[in-house]
Amino acid sequence: MNPTQAPRDAGLTLVELLVVLALMGMMGVLAASGLRAASVSWQRTLLRNSESEELFAIEKQMRQLVSRASSEKLGSWSHGMVRFEGTRDHVNFLAPLAPRFGAQDIVAYTIGFTGDSRLSIVWQLDRGSLSGQKSLASAPLEETLEGAEDGAFAYFGATDSDQPRWRDSWQAQQRLPQLVRMRFNWRGQSEELIIAPLTTAGPCSILRSDLPCSN
Repeated sequence: MNPTQAPRDAGLTLVELLVVLALMGMMGVLAASGLRAASVSWQRTLLRNSESEELFAIEKQMRQLVSRASSEKLGSWSHGMVRFEGTRDHVNFLAPLAPRFGAQDIVAYTIGFTGDSRLSIVWQLDRGSLSGQKSLASAPLEETLEGAEDGAFAYFGATDSDQPRWRDSWQAQQRLPQLVRMRFNWRGQSEELIIAPLTTAGPCSILRSDLPCSN
């Protein structure tokens, strides 16, 4: 050992200590930024999942309702008009009450886009009295779903005077449309839902709107 060289201390010099502190500070800032970014990303993921689940629930409900549209007619079975009316902004139809309610009733539904970013579902029992002369329909109930903008319905099928094609209206027809299309914007994304109504009623008709379905 050179006697002219003083032994080096085992600890850090002031400069080295400052460098270490600066590096630790930078690592802390990076870690905090990473945690914030991860938190924001996680929140966005949860929001997207929540919106996707909500959209899936809406689409599932629409499919369940429209696909069960009844072919019950007003008038004779051979010449009567099916109780289904559709325009660009709403559709009216009959469908059986969901089995979970434990009753075999026919429900009159109106599904429509309200113009204020809502999808409205109005329904009430379409039940006649025992005498068949007076309606015992309950007061209508309404459920609204937020977030559906610029919605429109369209209907595919053949009318009495035209070939099968998509059209903006389905009214006073002897049969259900083959397909019902819903288009709307959901959280800034364009969505399209195409549903095929199924025949859920047997060959029955009603002579007046206040009479129950009969064979």
